[in-house]
Amino acid sequence: MGRQAEFWSESKNNSKIDGQPKAKARFASKRPNGTINTHPQERMRAANQQEEE
Repeated sequence: MGRQAEFWSESKNNSKIDGQPKAKARFASKRPNGTINTHPQERMRAANQQEEE
């Protein structure tokens, strides 16, 4: 194995998952009124309902 491959392999195997998550609430997608889509299954069910005339 070459020197470059050894370095890459070491850095990949030594990666840590400890610490704070990188995703932050301030970057979450929100609607213009400030709400977020917390119940997508309900929305999908409502979209598939047949409208009765």
